[in-house]
Amino acid sequence: MSQVWDSPYDNMMSHLLSPSDFGTSLKDLNIVAMLHNFWEQKQVKQVKGSDSQSEDSVKGSASQSEGLLLYESAPSPRPPYIYYVTLPGGSCFGNYKECETQAEARRDAARVALMNSLVNELPSRRITPLFITHSLQEAASASTVSLAQD
Repeated sequence: MSQVWDSPYDNMMSHLLSPSDFGTSLKDLNIVAMLHNFWEQKQVKQVKGSDSQSEDSVKGSASQSEGLLLYESAPSPRPPYIYYVTLPGGSCFGNYKECETQAEARRDAARVALMNSLVNELPSRRITPLFITHSLQEAASASTVSLAQD
């Protein structure tokens, strides 16, 4: 892969999408820790971006990151196991594949949540004033009803 990565998120995405290019496999990656680190970095970045925040509040927000993610499992006496992870903001993701262990189900749910989190960071996913204007114009032109009678 001869692509230059612009951010740490791009590098993380590359590991998830094409692990063979980096000589590692998905089983070698700690997806749960990667998801936690992603949201912890995002929280610290948001706090640092706020002009009214002090250095103490940045440190405090990093220590509060332990409760950022909520993992829950569906009760099951035997496989397949189902796990869910709830992200800050309320988005909830479950494991995608059938998992023989609860740990595997937790990792798979974290992988799905991390992929979604990374995709949502792409510039094309941003809602800008230009996007809103364009969307409203498109909706208005699509809903225009001709009142002319033939």
